[in-house]
Amino acid sequence: MKINYFKAVSIMTVLFALGGSLVTYSSEKHALAPVTGYISKFGSPCSINVTCNSSGSVACTAVLGGSSYYAFGKLSPYDTVCDVFLYKKF
Repeated sequence: MKINYFKAVSIMTVLFALGGSLVTYSSEKHALAPVTGYISKFGSPCSINVTCNSSGSVACTAVLGGSSYYAFGKLSPYDTVCDVFLYKKF
């Protein structure tokens, strides 16, 4: 059985490049874009702005007057309700 040297080297080069790109991509820390979150207080929905992230592991909160409130986002800037769950900005 003959193995074409050029073909084997070509395949190995492509596999090595793909593997390297996957390792590099997964090891980079990607910056998260800030998202405006809103706190509903005093009967006014979405009345106070807070900076949050759209992904993460800790809920976005803000302390106002000694009390902690969850911040929620809008699907569209023109929405009147804030029901999108947001995460804390680190």
